[in-house]
Amino acid sequence: TRQIVFISPPDVKDSANPRSGIGTAAANRGQYFDPWGTNYVIRIDGDYNNQVSNPYATNAGANPLQQGVIALSLGADKLGGIGSADKNGGTAADDIISWQ
Repeated sequence: TRQIVFISPPDVKDSANPRSGIGTAAANRGQYFDPWGTNYVIRIDGDYNNQVSNPYATNAGANPLQQGVIALSLGADKLGGIGSADKNGGTAADDIISWQ
């Protein structure tokens, strides 16, 4: 194996209140947290067909997305995300997505 590092985020500063980094406490070790303390959602194209399913029904691009990897944060309200109908409406409006 080539062992190429593609991302190297820092550990969280406060393991009891994890934000902006990798969790270090036993309950969340290895989890990647956004600035609001919620896990990032990361989808990887595991079958190498350059397609990842879009977690939103509208206003977030095609489905499937022509990407190898996508990531999203639920934003400050910590709501929305997977299964949301409209990226621009309701609780999904503040979600941060990597592919737009």
